[in-house]
Order: sequence, then C-alpha cells, then structure tokens
Amino acid sequence: MHLPTVLDQKFRWLAIPGLIRIIAMLQAVFFVVMIFNPQGAALIAPAWDQVLRGEVWRIFSYVLYPPVPPTGGSLVFPAFFMLISVWVSFLISDTLEQTWGETRVTLFVLGLILCQGFILPFVAHTFPNPITTFQFASMAGTGYQSSIFFAFATVAPHYTFLLFMILPVKVWILAAISGVLILAGSLNPPILLLATTIIYLPYLIWAVPLFFRSAKTRRQVSKRRNKFVAAKSVGSPTLHLCKTCGKTENDDPEAEFRVAPDGDEYCLDHLP
Repeated sequence: MHLPTVLDQKFRWLAIPGLIRIIAMLQAVFFVVMIFNPQGAALIAPAWDQVLRGEVWRIFSYVLYPPVPPTGGSLVFPAFFMLISVWVSFLISDTLEQTWGETRVTLFVLGLILCQGFILPFVAHTFPNPITTFQFASMAGTGYQSSIFFAFATVAPHYTFLLFMILPVKVWILAAISGVLILAGSLNPPILLLATTIIYLPYLIWAVPLFFRSAKTRRQVSKRRNKFVAAKSVGSPTLHLCKTCGKTENDDPEAEFRVAPDGDEYCLDHLP
C-alpha cells in the first residue's frame, strides 16, 4: 500500500492517473495508423535537427511507437503481441501506482521520456557515427518499455508470467535476462554504452534505491518476526511495538504499524 510522502504533496499537480495505460493505448492507436501508413514512424523519431527546427513534439512522441510494429507479412502475430504488450502495460501501470502512487509514477515516466527523448537525440547529433539518429530513436522506444518493465520487476519480483501459456517464469528472471542481453549488446562501441546508460538513468535513480530500501524493510520485518516467535515462548506475544507510545497490536487490534526510515516501528498516529 502506498503512503503519501512530501514528494507526493509537492508534485501532486503533475500526477496523471494511469499515464502508462494512456501511453499503451496510444501505442495501439499508432499501431493501426502504421498499418495504413508505414512511413508514419518518421514523424515521431526523436531527431535533434528537427527538434531545433521547431518540431518539439519529437522529444516525447517516440513513446507512441508500438513495441511490435506491423511490418511485413501477416498482421496476425504483430497484432497478437501488441495486445499482449497493452495488457502487460496495464498490469505494470496498476502495480506501480499501487506501490509508488500516481505522482511518483508520473514523475518516473516523464523522467524517462525527457531523458530519452531529449538527451539521446543530442548525443546522436554530437556523435553521429557509428550510431545513427534512427538507431538512437529505436533504442529510446525500447528503453521506455524496458524501463517500466524493470521497475515492475523491482516492486513485484515474484509475479509469475506463463511463457507460451505453459511455462511459469517469475518476472525478476525475465528482467535479469533482459538486462544481461541489453548490457551485452551495448559494450561495443563505447558510445553505445553511454547511450544505454542515459536510457536507463531514470530507472537507476528511482527504482534501484527503492529496491534496496524494500529489501532492508523485508529484513527488518523478518528480524522482528523472529523476535516475536522467540518472545512468544516466554509469554510476550506481541509482533508490533510503537517506539513513541508503546502501543502493540494487543492494545488495539485495529492499529496499523509502519517501519520508518530510521528502522524503528511506529503506529500510524506517530509515524514520522
């Protein structure tokens, strides 16, 4: 359950509920557009030269590019995987908003869009060889999808997907495999590694610290649970204890307790 923070209070006006859902639906719309006009992709590529000429929409429009474009041959498989992509994006959107809140998810997505859509074309313009602007544009679109997937794997690592509708695989395994492949593919030339770092910088800034804090909280909860089991054997069966008022779940069965950043536990009335 997400608890409001100072960040939520200060930037609440920026929050866009269901932003990842909205982007997924727009990708589906653009998928249909590309069926009738395959050259439409050129209108949304984040090319720095066009941005300088006033086509500012290219800074963020690249996220409309469908993760499975309808190129060549039958449309059955691209359409099927596009539907799967939309469903997964909806799942990611709901999970992240439940965990982080609408404000943090919005800031995270906007950070991805601006970092990838603004800085990457500039890098491509400054270092035109051997990576072209269109290669950077493709990397940015893939980077957006991968970043939100990595964020989902960070907050819900044990969620299980059924690959090919048969094989159960936890999402952290899929994310780890994707991360290794992305890293291996960006080692040469060096400019490609720089571009990859820029693409995933928002994820590294936002999600990784949250992952470590969450892991720390889980260890603290496990430690307290073990202390509870040990204390129960000597006649003190309490799992929660507010550091400020000393309240336990025995005093108020309806009370809720949270672990603060200082590592101590508080009831909601005294949570810092």
